[in-house]
This record gives sequence, C-alpha cells and structure tokens, in this order.
Amino acid sequence: MRHSFRARIILLSMGVSGLVLVVFALSAIGVTYRRGLQRIDREMADRVGPLQAVSHPREHWRWIAASLEMAYGAEGVGGCILLVKGGRGEVLERSENWPDELSPERFPAPLPRRPAPPGFGFPPPPAPPGTTWGPPRGGPPEFSTRRTRRGSWRVCAMPNDEATLVLGVSLAGFEAEMGRMQAAFLGALPAALLAIGLGSWLVSRRALRSVEELAQAAERVTASTLDQRIPEGGLDTEFRRLTAVLNGMLDRLERSFAQAARFSADAAHELKTPLTILQGEIEQALQDAPEGSEPQRVFSGLLEELHRLKEIVRKLLLLSQADAGKLPLNLEPFDLAGEIESVCEDAEAMAPHLAITHELEAGLQVRADADLLSQVLRNLTLNAVKHNRDEGRIEYRLRRAGSAARLTIANTGTAIPLEHRDRVFERFYRADPSRSRRVDGVGLGLSLAREIVRAHGGELTLADSGEDLTVFCLTLPLASGERQGGV
Repeated sequence: MRHSFRARIILLSMGVSGLVLVVFALSAIGVTYRRGLQRIDREMADRVGPLQAVSHPREHWRWIAASLEMAYGAEGVGGCILLVKGGRGEVLERSENWPDELSPERFPAPLPRRPAPPGFGFPPPPAPPGTTWGPPRGGPPEFSTRRTRRGSWRVCAMPNDEATLVLGVSLAGFEAEMGRMQAAFLGALPAALLAIGLGSWLVSRRALRSVEELAQAAERVTASTLDQRIPEGGLDTEFRRLTAVLNGMLDRLERSFAQAARFSADAAHELKTPLTILQGEIEQALQDAPEGSEPQRVFSGLLEELHRLKEIVRKLLLLSQADAGKLPLNLEPFDLAGEIESVCEDAEAMAPHLAITHELEAGLQVRADADLLSQVLRNLTLNAVKHNRDEGRIEYRLRRAGSAARLTIANTGTAIPLEHRDRVFERFYRADPSRSRRVDGVGLGLSLAREIVRAHGGELTLADSGEDLTVFCLTLPLASGERQGGV
C-alpha cells in the first residue's frame, strides 16, 4: 500500500535525520574516544618520561612502582600496572597485579647499550664512532591497548639503553564513561526522531496547505458551476502556475460544455418542428389508408417510431437545460403521497400481472414542479415494470427522514450486475450490450430523472440490487412548514 505524500515526507525526514544523527554520534563518540586515549597517553608520557632520562639502580624500581601505584591506584578504576625489563630480557620489576596474558616478551627490548668512557678526566676522550657520552638515551614511546580477562589496559612502553619501562593504566573508568555516553545517545535518539517527525508533520502541513486549498476549490467546480475559478490570491509562488493551468483548463471545459449543451438544445429545438410536421403527415396518411391494409400497418409502425423519436428529443432538450442550469421549474406545493397513489393506479392498469403495494406517510409536501416530478415518478415506475419478472411485485414506501421526504421504489427481477451499478444513470447507457428492443428504452430515463431531482435540491440513487429486489431511493427536501413539523 502506497503511503500518502505527507507520510512519505515525514518518513523520509525521519530517516535522513536519523541517519545524520547516527553518523554524527558515531563520529563524536569516535573523536571523544581518541581524544580520551590521547589524554591518557600524554599523562603516562609525562609521568614516565623523566624516569627514562635518568639511570636507576635496580632496587629503585620498586620505589618507582609504589609511587606510580599511589598516583593511579593499584586496583579498580584508574589502577595501573608496571613492568621493568632489563637489557638481557630479565624482569627487573613487575607489579603484583600484572596480568598473566601480557607476556614480557611481547614488549620491546632496551636499546643497544653504549660503552662506558675508558677513564675519568676532563675533557673526556672522544667517543667511539656513532656514539656519544652522556645520560641514558631513550627511544620513542609506543602506545597500545591490550585486553585481558580483567579488563582493558592502555599500555605505554618506553625503552632506553638500560631498561624498558612498561606502564599500563586501566581503561575501566574511561570505557564506563564512554558507555554512559553511548547509552545517553541511544536514549535521546527516539525522542529526537519523534521531535523531527513532529516538525516534519508541521512543515508538510504548512507546505501542503496550498494543495488542500486547490483541491477544495476544484471540488466545488461541477458541471453546473463551470464558471467558477480557483482564486490565486494568497497562494505560494510555486502554486500560482498550477492554479493558472487549472483555471485555463476550466475555461476550455466551460466553453466546450456550453457548446455541447447549446448544440443539444439547438438540435432538439430544430427537430421539434419537422417531427411535428412529419407526425401530422403520417397521421393523415394513416387515416387515408384502407382499414387493415399493408400501408396502414406500415404507417402505424412509422408513427410509433416517430413518437419514440419525439420523446428522445424532449428528454435531450430537458437534459441540455439541466446541464446549463436553466431547467425551467414552476415550484409549488406538491403532495407526494397523493401523486404516488395516482402513479400506483396507472401501474396497476399498465401491468395487471404485477402485485403493487404502497406504504405512504400522508401529508408530506415538497415544493416542486408538478409536471417534472410526476414525470420522475412515472419514469421510475415504468423502469420497475419493464425490468420486473412475471408475477413479480413493486413496492412503494414514503417516509419522513429529518427535513426530507424519502421514497423507495423496489421491484423484483434480475439483479443489476456490479459492473453496471455505477453506470445506470449514464446517458444512453444500457446494460444490454446488444441494445435490443427486448426491453424498451434508450437509456435516458434514469439520467433525466436524477437531473430533475437534483434541480429540486434532492438526490436519486440506486440503494440496492440483490437477487430479489432492486431498490431506488429518492429524497427531496420538505416544504418549510413540513421541515419545522418534522423537527
């Protein structure tokens, strides 16, 4: 399932920001870790560096080890270990807590020893080539991190030409501090992502407000309100071009729709006169033809087709007027229950093989054009008769529904397939793909009925179509007095 555009913005912002935060945190933790090790290295170098430049008797190393243990601590956080390795690889001094995993052989040996001066005197005799007389010379310190069962140690090995001094400092406290830093980051990450998500939602809501305004303005444009335009004031610069494009499209649609509606109306008007003349001529020829002759049968069939054609033209004229919003309505109080009773009587005479029942709430009045609304009721009744089955039934039910009158017309017969239910109100649409005359009609009755009902402020819908009943629902606003009485 594809997420909405706003959800994608929020998820993308949270993903990118989260990735940036993770990279930044890892980099910061890495820099902090390296800086911490550098600080420990400098401190060790400062402590053991002076010891490297002075010769010490073997027994003095024990005192030096005790001094370092007092400075760092022998155990636990900040503890230290000391190893002094002599020129022949012998161990001159080793802390009692020195880990067994750190073998003395793994550390560098002392530097090559310089020969002593041959005697005393001033000035001293020249030293052998490549050497100088003076205090012990020291090599560069070597720093490394060693891990043992008891924890991690930062080790500094500093050799001179008498011994190699190896000092190790426990990293337990340092690593605990780094662990707290990582835990703090992991704890703050969800809150940061939530804040980023909320900020992204607010930003996307503000950014998409113009899109929502455009959508709302476009939804207000219908076939009867094509003259409306989307206002450009207050929109961001990026959306003004889109608004201009939409308004231009509405201009073209309005012109095309008006042209089509005008063509339908003009064509219907132009056809009325020749059809009326043709009807008169055929009726006259029908009267002049001998009774029961072939010409009389032909003229009778032509007259029937002519009446059908005139009915199509009349419906097209009404539809074109409805499309243009100019359907002439002579509104007056209209008794729905009384008119439905009259329609039921006509249906009983038209289809005596059907069982017709009605359940009507009396006294419901609407303001309507009597001729047009009567045509709607008769169209729906004719539709229920044509699509019924033998020995079937038609049921009328009229009820008050708040401030509206609700009429349902149900008939037995074949259910309307699902793929046709959304199209039953389309013009010239018929479920029979062959468009045969087995069921009379051209597919304009329901479309015209709905347009007339909408012109009265109501709605006509297909409520249901099951195996037993097909139900159409018509709602119309009640007249003012009826609405007050229904509250």
